[in-house]
Amino acid sequence: MPIKSVSICPNPIFVVGCPRSGTSVLAHSLARHSQMWLGPESDYIAPLACLVKELYTFGTQRGERHWLSNQGVTLDEFLEYIGLGINALYTNRSGGLRWIEQTPAYTLNLYDLSKMFPGAHFIHIVRDGRDVVNSMLHSGFPWKWASDFQVACKTWVGFVKAALEFEDTNPTRILKVYHELLITNSSKKLKKILDFLNLPYEEATTELYKSRKIINSSFKNESERERLKWQNSWSLEEKVLFASICGSLLVKLGYEKDMKKLICGCFRYEIFQKTKT
Repeated sequence: MPIKSVSICPNPIFVVGCPRSGTSVLAHSLARHSQMWLGPESDYIAPLACLVKELYTFGTQRGERHWLSNQGVTLDEFLEYIGLGINALYTNRSGGLRWIEQTPAYTLNLYDLSKMFPGAHFIHIVRDGRDVVNSMLHSGFPWKWASDFQVACKTWVGFVKAALEFEDTNPTRILKVYHELLITNSSKKLKKILDFLNLPYEEATTELYKSRKIINSSFKNESERERLKWQNSWSLEEKVLFASICGSLLVKLGYEKDMKKLICGCFRYEIFQKTKT
């Protein structure tokens, strides 16, 4: 049947961050709120935005002889109207609840998404890059970052920097949260997130963190997770390589004091391990 009328969510939520940073558990936690709804990852919105930009260029190349130019349609306006259609579809499936999208890849397309959904809020979840890279390499995914240590390191840097750059220019639209703090102090941190989203606090949003339930884990169980920690499983060369690629960002995020201590720490840990054996 033809669509006769549509409703949209004025302020959808995008949970973003580097893959293996905890986007899934945060999105599922937020979805336990009575006013929110979550579906599976979509993966198509960012590629669609790229295609829309190409189509805009194609559809304006003849100036006034092309409809978009003739009607004074800007690229931002074009993106927003395309976003309205997607928003209407999501809102239809969410039953009118405020919908959440949690595709990590969208972290690299925040500017386009902000144009398509001008009322959207973004939650950027950050996790210690060493734990992220380690999880990537044990995830079993077919992507290059799941099998190549250097690519994994560069992927973490690229994703986090993309979100931080967006935050610099759009500070009121994105909130940075730390995965580790969500685990240790879920009530306080989720309250902060819900305040940012202008939603009342609901205890149900903390249940996954308090129960320590893992979603999409790279490890079979807790003993395997402990055995394969980066501290135990990485070679000295890998630790130094990580420090050289990711060290400055790790320091900027507050996970380490400074680069010198980070590099020296790699060697100190290696020496300590050898003395134990």
